[in-house]
Amino acid sequence: MQRSRTPGTSLLICGLLLTAVTSLGRDGTAWADASPEGGAPKPSASVPAVPLRVLPLRGIAALSIAVEGTVPKSPQDSVTADQIWKDAALRLRIGGVRVLETPEERAASPGTPVLTVAVNVIPGSSEEQSPLVYSVMVELRQRCTLAHAPDLATMATTWRTSALYRGGNLREGLRNAVRDLADDFLNDFLAANPPTGPNAGNPAATLLR
Repeated sequence: MQRSRTPGTSLLICGLLLTAVTSLGRDGTAWADASPEGGAPKPSASVPAVPLRVLPLRGIAALSIAVEGTVPKSPQDSVTADQIWKDAALRLRIGGVRVLETPEERAASPGTPVLTVAVNVIPGSSEEQSPLVYSVMVELRQRCTLAHAPDLATMATTWRTSALYRGGNLREGLRNAVRDLADDFLNDFLAANPPTGPNAGNPAATLLR
């Protein structure tokens, strides 16, 4: 199985969290203030420097998961949306992220963040042939406000990663891909929200890779 992967990115749409950053380092790190001498910016002592892409994840206490896309059904490669949902949810729960399941929980969650897992499978040349190419995209969408219209709120993508796969067994490859990309999200989530208290020393609540 061959893979072409796009690393996790932060999509700062609608001016979300831009007020938390005054300048950026060359490596994409957020800096809290500039040097008083007018030189290179230096990280604040009270606000540690973190990669820009993780800022939209800071402060999220829980999220829901949605699965989108269509997977062709075949006896040897069958995989369902429910299996994909469970694989993603398990990875997040292992890392200490609370996954919302009921409509009431989702409605009560600030910003109603939802992690969407979108799969796209391109079938082979015949119905008997396993799909040859498939892609997986994982993105976080949450409610944010427009910088030029603070009274207007909309759902926007604030974090995204994706990968394109060729060959291999669809069932095994697709489920492994979902786990890998969920780990990418979890790594950034934990960087934005470091575990504290009893979970601080829990190996399961640390970066996976």
